[in-house]
Amino acid sequence: MLGPPRGRGAGNEDWHSIEVEFGVVFPTDYKEIISEYGPCLLLGSLYLWDPQGGTHSSLAEEIRESSAAWRGNRDELGDDGTEAYPYPILPELGGLLAVGRRSSGDYFCLAPPEYEDADWKIVLDCGGFWEKHDMSFSRFILTALRNELDPPFFTDPAGELYEPMPTPPDISD
Repeated sequence: MLGPPRGRGAGNEDWHSIEVEFGVVFPTDYKEIISEYGPCLLLGSLYLWDPQGGTHSSLAEEIRESSAAWRGNRDELGDDGTEAYPYPILPELGGLLAVGRRSSGDYFCLAPPEYEDADWKIVLDCGGFWEKHDMSFSRFILTALRNELDPPFFTDPAGELYEPMPTPPDISD
């Protein structure tokens, strides 16, 4: 549905490094899509990061920053914090992994499986409330692009379907 990849994607060594840092093995469908399409913007409203970074934040930087912000906000709220933040936050076991962000500022997260052989889920931080979707990364993206979510995920599909994020020049020579 996205057409041929036009970006540069992460290699196995990039994934290994980030998986070791966060103690998870990302879902295969997620890694395959990001490895093929690289960091990108979907329909002008969903930024998806990759492990490499470059002219944009790297996936690891975004995960660290979002987790720190959520922990700080939850701690400030005291007893009300667990109600406002109902999901584990890294470095807690099963902590959400922010893998993208909507142009509105809402985080797009992967929720690790709750037990062995369970599936990853999608969780959206919608600025004060959370939405959980019991589907894989690829199923969520496909369903959202087909406008089959209620409420619709892409509410203003004005941008290009897929735009690669700019990549830094190769300075290895």
